[in-house]
Amino acid sequence: MSDQAQTLADIQAYLAGNLGVKYTIGGVSDLCKRLKIKLKTGRPVNVRQKPGSVEEFNRSA
Repeated sequence: MSDQAQTLADIQAYLAGNLGVKYTIGGVSDLCKRLKIKLKTGRPVNVRQKPGSVEEFNRSA
């Protein structure tokens, strides 16, 4: 996962270091919106899910 950025500041540092382009945090945010780059977040586990059911499903598939 070395090709993923955790924050806008990480993207800002990457652009400055590798491409020599300086952006403000707001500029990086606008750039990400134009390129349709979205923050990826995980979904919570359903409270009714039985423990171990995911592993059991993956073994049967």
